[in-house]
Amino acid sequence: MPGVIEEKQKGIDLSEGVLSLEGEELDEVILQARDVMNIFVKTIKAYRLYPRENPALDDFRRLFSHKLQSFLDTYHSFAFQIGEYNFSFSGKILYDNKDLKTSLAFRLYKDGLRELRFMEGVEEAEIWGLIDIITRM
Repeated sequence: MPGVIEEKQKGIDLSEGVLSLEGEELDEVILQARDVMNIFVKTIKAYRLYPRENPALDDFRRLFSHKLQSFLDTYHSFAFQIGEYNFSFSGKILYDNKDLKTSLAFRLYKDGLRELRFMEGVEEAEIWGLIDIITRM
């Protein structure tokens, strides 16, 4: 994905707030949920950084859609809880950012969202619409 390579070269950190969970013994579902969350956050941040016509955005959106669909094919739903500064899944915090200016969790939380749930059968256009709505907040 050319956009990711460029970001590292420019020093842009799209993974701010995404927790690595290294050193913890985790179930496969938590590891896969972390991967979905990681690309979700990076996709939203990329949309806020780049102009809409940048082709790297399509790469992020496709990757998120692919990761999410793979998760849904296996587990049938992906629901994560939205805390004031974090996103959690099955009691494990996958994203934590207390910076009010950059925290995606805080932006969603302050608007009243407490959970976001994706169900098997969600269409790509619905995913893209959600990304569009979140990035315009």
